Amino acid sequence: MKMIHPLLLSLVIAGAAFAPESSADAEPGIDAAAGCPVAAVQPEAGSLYADPDRNAKVRLRVDPESPTQAAELDARITAQPDNVSLLTARAFLHSQRGAANAAAALYQRALALDQDPGHVLWSWGWSELNLGRPDCALARWQQARMKTGIPNAFWVGYSYAIAYWALGERELAVRWYDAAAIAAPQRYASHPALTVGIGHWNDSERALAEQVFAAWEKVRADETSGPRVQRRLNVTTSTSRNAG
Repeated sequence: MKMIHPLLLSLVIAGAAFAPESSADAEPGIDAAAGCPVAAVQPEAGSLYADPDRNAKVRLRVDPESPTQAAELDARITAQPDNVSLLTARAFLHSQRGAANAAAALYQRALALDQDPGHVLWSWGWSELNLGRPDCALARWQQARMKTGIPNAFWVGYSYAIAYWALGERELAVRWYDAAAIAAPQRYASHPALTVGIGHWNDSERALAEQVFAAWEKVRADETSGPRVQRRLNVTTSTSRNAG
């Protein structure tokens, strides 16, 4: 299976020291105003984005509304400073609370420790999306695909779809959503199924998914003949299997 051309990556992350959330503004990391140049990556014709990827799973769920979880994670990290899962969870919690630089510093620290960085990069992508930087989300997710050697992982289609939608790349977002629906129609090809599948997402993530689904559904309704749909979406139909 050929791998698509990688996105252009130009993130420069400085520093890696952990600091409490109160000093997030002083933390080294990505400038909140900085962006990540991205290429318009298309779904690869004939590829089924359904491969298992053990990295794409939340290991420690965080609650940004919890008054105690940040301190609890800090205490656990003090006791286990090289625990990648704890560092990743704390970084994600920082991002859920808008502390972009503190999140970046901890993600970079986790990457330096992890010999298999797919999970860290996957999580970092979701952090970037929630911080309003879908271009940087795409950059991190493309890094995850390259590092793990799983370019057709089950999460790629829907993740790329919502990120491109957030970037305003509407047609490209619909193409990626179509790739997700081909790979797992039982999860993405109907609104009831989508609603169940994204029930654990946060409000902004669900809104993006709902919007791109509506656009995808409209394309399917407007162009009912197979060849016209194929020309519009630029993907090929494959035999679907469970995306996991």
